[in-house]
Amino acid sequence: MQANPGITFEVDLEAEVVKAGDKSYSFKIDAFRRHCMLNGLDSIGLTLQHEGAISAYENKLPAFMN
Repeated sequence: MQANPGITFEVDLEAEVVKAGDKSYSFKIDAFRRHCMLNGLDSIGLTLQHEGAISAYENKLPAFMN
């Protein structure tokens, strides 16, 4: 970067490629982490994806457990 301060970088998370100027570099990322990053998910967001199933389970619990 110091040698070429005007260089642009592009990270293509789906293709797992970093482009720097006219060069490309591949990288590997864990599939789960990639999914989370591409979908903007954190641990709460992941849990909320299953909100329907969680509610269905909670509705089956005996009243004294609510």
